[in-house]
Amino acid sequence: MKAYIVDYIGKHSGVQYYIDSFTSILKDSFGLEVGILSNYQPDGVAARPFMIDHYEGNKLQKILKFLMNLRRFRKYIKNNPNDIYIYESYGSLLDVFFLKILCKYKGHLIDVHEAIALNRDNSKWLKTKFAKIYSTKIRTLMSHSLRSQKYLTEFGYSGYHFKVPHFRYHVKPEFDESEVAQDIRDAVDPARINLLMFGTITKEKGADIFIESLNNLPESHLKRINVIFAGRDFDGSCRSVTPNENVKVKFVLRFVKDDELKYLFSKVQFLAMPYRITSQSGVLEMAFCFKKPIIASNIPYFKSVLDSYPSFGIISDLENFDKGIISAIDSSRNYFNDADYNKYTNQETIESFKTELGKWIKILEHDN
Repeated sequence: MKAYIVDYIGKHSGVQYYIDSFTSILKDSFGLEVGILSNYQPDGVAARPFMIDHYEGNKLQKILKFLMNLRRFRKYIKNNPNDIYIYESYGSLLDVFFLKILCKYKGHLIDVHEAIALNRDNSKWLKTKFAKIYSTKIRTLMSHSLRSQKYLTEFGYSGYHFKVPHFRYHVKPEFDESEVAQDIRDAVDPARINLLMFGTITKEKGADIFIESLNNLPESHLKRINVIFAGRDFDGSCRSVTPNENVKVKFVLRFVKDDELKYLFSKVQFLAMPYRITSQSGVLEMAFCFKKPIIASNIPYFKSVLDSYPSFGIISDLENFDKGIISAIDSSRNYFNDADYNKYTNQETIESFKTELGKWIKILEHDN
């Protein structure tokens, strides 16, 4: 029996680092052969990706590419019905189509990153679709957040349910500097404290709040910092507020390649996360992987993480995020102390998760 991880977003989300960590668990703990059904292939795999990139092209091209991916997936799972299919679900309309295919096969495990997308909370139509699927079709899933668990209960889900712990990302810090573009190199100022806001930037992630906070900083602190925005500006949030002339800021608003990501995370001193809402964060896990403290908003998710690992960063109210920035750059705190880091890297919850997952895999092997 083989396991496949299915991810239709793939290289556009950065979730591949999470997938790499999960793949290691499946291989090392259960001896499974693991394949990736996505728009990218892991390092060292020469074969073409299973999916074509349906995020490229005009609207019609995107729709046609998505339908081609869906058709190919339906055919593939039909020809390999007894394998395990771990599906990365983000709570969008696209998930509905994939879930309708997956639910017909007993080896499905829905990896629920979001039960419904953060920007679709008010869609009664989409909630109805998910409620019907989760309450009557899906038998096994795993979820990442209290928000998703709340919605799954609301949807009437009653099947097998794993709670996903924090997976430590397995990222080799080395990078090929020849693959780092000049705009990334120029964004870093080695003579200053570098603050990075990274990833797909949306209103929910508070780019406007961050810029307003920078504009409120005293000149004495502005002289000490360099601010970098790196990633796709999904909804124009970076352009909704103009930085003052005395704020040193660089915008690299595009897809950031792996080597460029590693370059930035190795060079900066803090990650800025003034999010209005989130229930999980790959950027946070990447920051911890590189031992870079976060300056995070006082929302439940970040608060729960920093309550568990207090030396990993600073919490700040969104209304006073400028004070959080000042506190971070003025602090002489010992970030990532040994006690917190050992706790983070040796989580009992991961072993518990492996035990429960192993029981489910044995049931599938027995049934096959």
